[in-house]
Amino acid sequence: MCIMWARLFTTEITGRRQVMRKATHPKTDVTPIESLVSIDGLASVLNASRRTTERLRAAGKLPKPDLHVGKLPRWKPETIRRWIEAQASTN
Repeated sequence: MCIMWARLFTTEITGRRQVMRKATHPKTDVTPIESLVSIDGLASVLNASRRTTERLRAAGKLPKPDLHVGKLPRWKPETIRRWIEAQASTN
């Protein structure tokens, strides 16, 4: 806990009292990473139940997952967006 606290705050001694300030870190140019979509997240996007989404996946009507975390499928948001656009253009 002390190590974590030391990273979050710095202390300065001004006069007779000690002042705590939030530590500042140099900013780096880091591209934010989009979260991967789970089967529940995909069901939510499709406004369908989890079971219906699992059936679509088992029938091969959904795009292949980009990643498996253990046995759990995960899709990149861009994969889902492209799939939805492709479905919309074919109907």
